[in-house]
Amino acid sequence: MAIPTYDSLSSFAASVGHAAEDQAGVSVRRFEQLHPKPMVSPSFRTGYFSLVLIESGRGRYWLDGTEHATKPYTVYFTNPGHVKAFAIDEPVRGWILTFTERFLKAYSHADVFGTLPFLLAESAPPFYADADTYRALASLAEQIAREVERPSSVQHPLVAALLVALLLRFREAFWDDYDPRDEGNRASGIVQAFHRELEARVRALVGGDATFAPSLTDLADALALHPNYLATVIKAKTGQTVGTWTSRKLVAEAQGMLAGSRAPVKQVAHRLGFSELTAFSRFFKRETGQTPTAFRRAHASYPGGC
Repeated sequence: MAIPTYDSLSSFAASVGHAAEDQAGVSVRRFEQLHPKPMVSPSFRTGYFSLVLIESGRGRYWLDGTEHATKPYTVYFTNPGHVKAFAIDEPVRGWILTFTERFLKAYSHADVFGTLPFLLAESAPPFYADADTYRALASLAEQIAREVERPSSVQHPLVAALLVALLLRFREAFWDDYDPRDEGNRASGIVQAFHRELEARVRALVGGDATFAPSLTDLADALALHPNYLATVIKAKTGQTVGTWTSRKLVAEAQGMLAGSRAPVKQVAHRLGFSELTAFSRFFKRETGQTPTAFRRAHASYPGGC
């Protein structure tokens, strides 16, 4: 059976027999009002972001098959696309906030993912707050809830500003000290696909089946992603930019060809997509601290040296 995807909190709530409303892509609800009794949800995906604040009660939630416990002062964040489910073992009090990328970009600013990179990072485990941190987050959630219920000419920008403030407080309290690279084998599918595609593109370049080194746009198109989205995910997950990964791979190929063949440096440059030898030499020296010729003298592995 296919796992359903819900693009709004109201559509998910309806699927489990409850009512909830979304306004322009944002929703803030008391947990106990939306899910008042012990229950186990079906598995589902969402097309929106969620931030859940647990004040009291106990339960569990599953994210991509991994179970996590919830208890008083649990704070957890999930982004779109993951397979999720949850169980309420003891009635829970707290807040559920949901919002979409469209809402943030429409009413906050276009580069909001640069300010809040965790929005596109790999999924994170729950965080367990102290009482003061929890109260600070819950206070902002309550302010957002009041503004969502109070129509005005500045409602959406005001809600967005408060939401960004809440997310910044979340980032400060938890994310700045959390490195998603520590998650080990829970590698992002996007990162894995990116590395596979980059390797294939460079292999095609070296093999003469491509003319230019892959750009961010080329890689994003191959993965059916927006370039900004891919760039943010790669940076958040690996700590390096798409450009850095590409440059590293090109340098590795250049070093291999310089050390392992007698091919003229100009030919090596051409095979790696550089139309001018001077551009390749500048690139190589910037990345390695040596000119291509100096590297070849120091590292040539074929008989007869350079």
